[in-house]
Amino acid sequence: MVLTECTVSAILVVDASPERLRGSVAVLRHAFGPASVRGTTEPEDAAGWIACERPAVLVTSADSSGASLVEELRGRWGPVPVVLTHGPASDALLPPMTHLPAPVDPVRLRAEVGRWVPGAGAGTIATTLLSDVLALYARAGRTGVLDVRSPARTGSVWFEDGDVVHAACGAQTGKTALFEVLCWNEGRFAFRGGLAPARSVSGSVPELLAQADAVP
Repeated sequence: MVLTECTVSAILVVDASPERLRGSVAVLRHAFGPASVRGTTEPEDAAGWIACERPAVLVTSADSSGASLVEELRGRWGPVPVVLTHGPASDALLPPMTHLPAPVDPVRLRAEVGRWVPGAGAGTIATTLLSDVLALYARAGRTGVLDVRSPARTGSVWFEDGDVVHAACGAQTGKTALFEVLCWNEGRFAFRGGLAPARSVSGSVPELLAQADAVP
């Protein structure tokens, strides 16, 4: 498979076995959405895609070609999360990284990728804390907007390379809007692509979440 588009940050799966690749891609697309996963049997194709876009997570074999791909990925984009499959894990590869030996359990694969990528890009506040959702998108380095809808209000939080740069809720913007949204305990959220119309928030996501916890 040849990767030709370089527009959406996605989970990138690389496996020399077409059968294993199909299985891994199917499991991850079911969990995180069809548009959220790309797969290839060719490391060269994956390297070309990496040159254009930062993957949310790289899933690749724990062999020499996989190690080279991880080195290229980290050299260009920094500490992108990696899930190594099959073979022995190399001590030379730095975290964030997980190793899944063969045979790879699809439930474990989905869970490990899910440490950095929210499932299907949408969910309910009743089952997922919004603070956890923000932390996931921050770790994945995502750019886009998280739309949040409660029974009475709507709000939006914009990310740029994993940083929260803007928030809006009714007439409120900035940290006031962000902290308001984080207080909601029911409703739904969904993530979509888009650039922030303004910049009203600064600080790392862990710092912002700590400040939100301190708000009475």
